[in-house]
Amino acid sequence: MTSEVAPFTTADFDDEDAEAGIRLSDFSRAVSIWSAMQLRDVSVAETALAFNATPDVVQRAVREHGGPYLYLIGDETDPAKQFIEHDGE
Repeated sequence: MTSEVAPFTTADFDDEDAEAGIRLSDFSRAVSIWSAMQLRDVSVAETALAFNATPDVVQRAVREHGGPYLYLIGDETDPAKQFIEHDGE
C-alpha cells in the first residue's frame, strides 16, 4: 500500500534565518548539483518529479540560485519544455 504525498511548494520551505529545516537556498544548491550530474538536459518537470516538488518551486529555485551560471531556457508555460542550463556546459 502506498500513500500519495503532496509535492513541496514554496510554503513548505523554512525561512533563510531558521535554525533547522530545508531552505529554498538549500534546495537551489541541490537542484544545481543534481541537474549537473545528469550529464544531459533536464526539464523543470523532470526535476520537480525527482525532488517531489512543484515546477513553480524548481523555477524559483533556479532563478534565486544566486549565481549567473544556472538559468532556465525554453517554454516557461510548459515545465516539460523548459530546461535547466548551466553556464559552461
